[in-house]
Amino acid sequence: MRIISSSPVSEPGLPGLPALWRERIDDAGACRARVFEAPALGGGAAPGGPRTLFIIHGFGEHSGRYAHFAHFLEDEVDCIYCIDLRGHGLTGGVRGHIAGFDDFAADVAAAVERLETAQLARHGSCVIHLFGHSLGGHVALRTAFLHPQLRFASITVTSPFLGYRIQVPLVKKIAAAVLSVVKGDLQLKAGIDASLLSCDGAVQRAYRTDKLVHGFMTPRFYMSCNAAIRDTLRRRSGLRAPLKMLLPSDDPLVDTNESLKFFHMLSHEPKSLSIYEGFRHELANELGKEKVFDDIRAWLSAHGRLQI
Repeated sequence: MRIISSSPVSEPGLPGLPALWRERIDDAGACRARVFEAPALGGGAAPGGPRTLFIIHGFGEHSGRYAHFAHFLEDEVDCIYCIDLRGHGLTGGVRGHIAGFDDFAADVAAAVERLETAQLARHGSCVIHLFGHSLGGHVALRTAFLHPQLRFASITVTSPFLGYRIQVPLVKKIAAAVLSVVKGDLQLKAGIDASLLSCDGAVQRAYRTDKLVHGFMTPRFYMSCNAAIRDTLRRRSGLRAPLKMLLPSDDPLVDTNESLKFFHMLSHEPKSLSIYEGFRHELANELGKEKVFDDIRAWLSAHGRLQI
């Protein structure tokens, strides 16, 4: 385990795509995705096959908030494939609703298989790393557990949603259980205070004005998510790729202690844990995010040899 003290304050805000990188929208089966590609992928086959980072976003947000990953990771990836989960971003569906939590994992698995097929057809080989933040971190773990046929070079999760920092009152839990049966897709307000995400004022302002960000959660989403969390926390094995977990020391939204317990009880190697002191929930959007990306870049470099 590595504990990283607060890094020197970086410039506020997030950089855009590197020069000559391009963005396109892709049909990912039941979902849509933003694809950010390096110039090398604009022509024919990429030598050695493309190195892809497949990203799963957090609750209420969307793929468009991850373009800056290319700026920090362009030495290690040629393609960033960021899916919009059901009820989020460019993908259809009731905002904040899912009939069953593991439908997210099924959608991701289908998208990964489509991506792999396309890249193999064009390039002959490929390397796919899986990355998930918060809700997406949990979905990434569920995908790896439930779909072991997928071959990831590595798995990276930041602030995975494996528990609530603020306890939900019992009366609300009971109400959610009842509503999940009688009106499971009822949209209830569950917005996130932008100040809890990052210390960066520019990130906070962008989040508050982002029209693709939503603040809703349905009773069915809540109940099925809780069931998935309980199942994940009971698992001790089943991952087939190296695991990197990155956590803020005092996450105001997600229960860091649950993530730590899961990590330490997981019988899996290799695995690596980094904790960042003074950071809030969105590590990759924090002041001092350069250190986070340095660690992610080193992890991708160390585990980038599994070609499909």
